Amino acid sequence: YDKVSHDLKKAITAYEKAILLNDQDPRLFAEIDLIREQAGIAPADRLSFLLKHMPAVEKYDEAVKRVVELYLITGEFNKPLKIMTDRHFHVWEGGPSLLDFFENANLMQGIRFMEKKRYQEALQSFEKAATYPDNLEEGKSVFSVREVRINYFIALAYSGMGNKEQADNYFYRVAE
Repeated sequence: YDKVSHDLKKAITAYEKAILLNDQDPRLFAEIDLIREQAGIAPADRLSFLLKHMPAVEKYDEAVKRVVELYLITGEFNKPLKIMTDRHFHVWEGGPSLLDFFENANLMQGIRFMEKKRYQEALQSFEKAATYPDNLEEGKSVFSVREVRINYFIALAYSGMGNKEQADNYFYRVAE
């Protein structure tokens, strides 16, 4: 219905019926979430729906990626970090990057630590954001600008700790 008649409501209804008939097919959950996103359904509602079906969702990396993304959109970073740390993902080309999610979750965590003046923990989160975990199956991109953003936050953490020399070093890296 979505592709042929551009009727998102009918598409969602068809997917819901398919899920009632087979709630163990994890692809259905990834696909219905994409359509529910297009239909403007709130991220928190979409996340709640997927979480109710986690035994099936967990069988398909693309569905789990949707859960990770929705956690981040709704402001949660600890749960997606745990998922991205504990699970080995098999990445295919296209779609959102788990490495971006990993970076954003660690930066969000570090910013929360900064707000609480817990600068050492913030620094650890920011440094972790700069890593490339093997289980995410993504490596460093030639065109990546992520180091600039991460170095900026590392500089802020060092500044908060009163380490002007290290802060200046990382601010210099940002400006390069």
